[in-house]
Amino acid sequence: IKLSPGKGIRYIVPNFISGEKEFKAYVRVLEPARDVRLGFEGVDVSFKKPVVKPSEMLELNLKGSRLSALKGKSELVLAVGRKA
Repeated sequence: IKLSPGKGIRYIVPNFISGEKEFKAYVRVLEPARDVRLGFEGVDVSFKKPVVKPSEMLELNLKGSRLSALKGKSELVLAVGRKA
């Protein structure tokens, strides 16, 4: 599964995952923000963050039930949105 940066994301590492094993994604945002939700577009997987800054590397852990939401996908785009 290819991981791609979307709206508000500078980059995401790794670029590819198997979708079968748990993994950590490392992310940098484009601009500072408060009370945000980072989420994969088209998939019900998101992460709440009180503060994000371009100078800080964010670590996102995907394991367990969150991995099952990725089945059948060929590409995932991570984007920054406002917390609901």
